[in-house]
This record gives sequence, structure tokens and C-alpha cells, in this order.
Amino acid sequence: MGSIRKNKGTKIIATIDFDAIKLEYDLMVADKIKEDPTYIPAAFLDVLKDKVRDLYIDIDKYGYDGISIGYKGKGTLHLTQQELEEYNNNGKLFIGMIKDWHERRKDKLIVFEGKPQNLVDTSILSDCKLIILPSEDATNSYLFTYNVEMAKAEGVPTDRFAVSVTTPSLDETDTKTGYFSNKTRALTSAAQWSVAA
Repeated sequence: MGSIRKNKGTKIIATIDFDAIKLEYDLMVADKIKEDPTYIPAAFLDVLKDKVRDLYIDIDKYGYDGISIGYKGKGTLHLTQQELEEYNNNGKLFIGMIKDWHERRKDKLIVFEGKPQNLVDTSILSDCKLIILPSEDATNSYLFTYNVEMAKAEGVPTDRFAVSVTTPSLDETDTKTGYFSNKTRALTSAAQWSVAA
């Protein structure tokens, strides 16, 4: 990392991804219940706290320049009251831990990568250098604009949006990864879109 910083002037950040932590937890619980139907899992909030703390230890240990906050979440319109309460508690804890970490490390870079419109607490976004809207599933450049419009929710700064796409695969037989359905490169289309937007 020191070499990259010195020779390339590049900052190196680590990702703390809420959705990845939740998926790992859900899969673990499903596997344990399959083995033992009487299994009672640890509360997700406790697991979330431990996972985020462990990531912070690694970030400090290896000297990362900052973090990327991964959070896609989901729309809450069709959630039951209990599901909504759980969703809000999870989101508040996750963002609260990140805000606390950043309060003590103001020199560290933070970016957000996901769907800001699904955040319970958007206040962290004002500290984010970028809000990266995942567009790997976009099939044309019009969906970049759609993703931006969807992200324009209350409390979301609109002056720092970026889109992310996949690059073409190194496997020459893979003609889909990194391309739109009309065979144009997603990366080229994203660059052209960002200049025109």
C-alpha cells in the first residue's frame, strides 16, 4: 500500500458492506437450522457490532486511508411493522458505528456505495467524498440517469454522485460482463454519460 501511495498517489480504502454482513449471517443461520432445527442464533445486531469492530481493527492495523460504506438496503413500503422496526434498528446501528468511527478519525476518507435513498439516517452522506451508485445491472446508459433520480431522496447530497459499472472480463469467451445488451462497453458508456450529465 505504501508503494501505491508513493508511486501512484492513490488512496486505499476498505469496504464495510452492510448487505454482505447480513447475507453472511442469514446463510449461516439457515445452515445451522438445517443441521439443528432447535438452533437459536445470536441476535443480528450483536453479530453486526462484532463484524464492524473487527473490520475497524483491520483498517487501523493495515493503515487504510479510509472506508467505503456499502449499503443497498431495500425499500420499506411493503414491510410489516416488525420488519420495519428491525430494518430501522439495523440501519441506525450500522450508520451510528460508522459515524462514531469517523468522528474519531476525521482525517480518513469516506465514500458511500449503494442506494442512499434506502438509508434510515442520511446524515453520514454529508461527510462522504463520493456517493457511488451501483449500476452493474444497467443494460443501457438511460438506467444511469434512472439510478441518479431514484437516489435523490431527502437528505441525500446530489453534488457528489458517481456510477459504477463492471469492466469486460479477461475471459475472451465472456461477451456479457462489462457490456450492455447492444454490445457497447459499459465503462465507455458510463464515461460518455458522466460528461453529458
